[in-house]
Amino acid sequence: MHSHLSVLTTLFNLRDTLNALITRINDQPQEAITKGIVLYNLGEFSQAKSYLTTGATAGDRVSQWGAP
Repeated sequence: MHSHLSVLTTLFNLRDTLNALITRINDQPQEAITKGIVLYNLGEFSQAKSYLTTGATAGDRVSQWGAP
């Protein structure tokens, strides 16, 4: 019984770690979109390009329209 508990604990810890990593990966495009739009609105087009490209690649329509 003890070995099963150990294996289950390890698997649940792995699941939690993977969920945390997936959340971080999913948040990155949104952070890039926000920063890109701010830079674009400030007229910093060359700096905004890489951020908006990240958002556009992720499928964000605003980034696709605003990316030079």
